[in-house]
Amino acid sequence: MLCPLIQFPPGSAQPTRSADFTVTLSPQGTALDVSMFASSGSQDWDRAAAVALRLLQPYPELDGRVPAQALVFVSPWRTNAIATPRNSHGERQRDRQDFASRLRATIAARLADVDVRAIPGNPAAEFELTLAADGTVTAVQLARSSGIRAWDDIALGALQRIDKLPLDGNEKTLPKLTVTLRPR
Repeated sequence: MLCPLIQFPPGSAQPTRSADFTVTLSPQGTALDVSMFASSGSQDWDRAAAVALRLLQPYPELDGRVPAQALVFVSPWRTNAIATPRNSHGERQRDRQDFASRLRATIAARLADVDVRAIPGNPAAEFELTLAADGTVTAVQLARSSGIRAWDDIALGALQRIDKLPLDGNEKTLPKLTVTLRPR
């Protein structure tokens, strides 16, 4: 279980969503790099969570091993980590499937607290994201409506709360990305 000791500044308001990080690890479980890809909305919380993740040593095993990278979602009520696999050569490169799973995890984290029971069926809304070279989301636009405005608005809001998307295995990002979201 991942339990970083977060020294949250007294008097600061707790965030309502998680701060999301990519943590690159050595084989011994030492944090080599901590990069935030989605802010909690509280600079104090983001800073405190990043410091705690840098100081946590050794990182616990996930799925029976220390991963090369982990996606870590830190909020006041829970911390969740997802391992990203180390390839056969121990390099940091990940294939497209891994990039897609990290992208799904990033988006799913923003939809985790949304109640979609009132949305009928499983409508698909398509969005175009404009990205900076470092993965920062600079614009989100509805490209094709699901036909249900409530779902379109929920999905748009979730995508707009993403500060930064994870980079691909070559540490690059596309300038535009099309994403289709469904409530189920």
